[in-house]
Amino acid sequence: AAYLLTHGHMDHIHALADVCDAAPAPVAMHGDDLAWSFTEENILPPYYTVAPRRPKGTIRAITGGQEYTDGGLHYKVLHTPGHAPGCVCFYFETSKVLFTGDTLFAGSVGRTDLPGGSSTVLTRSLASLARLPDDTVIYPGHGPDTTMAREKRTNYFMQQ
Repeated sequence: AAYLLTHGHMDHIHALADVCDAAPAPVAMHGDDLAWSFTEENILPPYYTVAPRRPKGTIRAITGGQEYTDGGLHYKVLHTPGHAPGCVCFYFETSKVLFTGDTLFAGSVGRTDLPGGSSTVLTRSLASLARLPDDTVIYPGHGPDTTMAREKRTNYFMQQ
């Protein structure tokens, strides 16, 4: 129904245009990352040496606080900058599911040393996520799933 992008770093969007060519669907990404993610700014040597190809069609520029229904699934966009300026999480409240991308991992968080990253800003984003119910299941962009209760209890970065 749609490709929901938590942020624009190369490792999350490198194959997006190819996937969209094979299975067209709307793409949604925060405008703060849309501004640079398909440009030379998003090259990350030695892993990625060319900018990712922008998918055909319009990309829906999303912002925090918006709610959408795609493919019958209702979700809310939570703007969680810090790892990248346009980081977002997708919260499916009815299911108590949160897709965090690189904002929050099981036991850790996304790095803040890439352009646009800020540990101070990420700390504020994590504080906003901590207000979600403890039984929220978290699916990060890397690593195993976890729960909000587990992260509040064991993740150093959630205790700041």
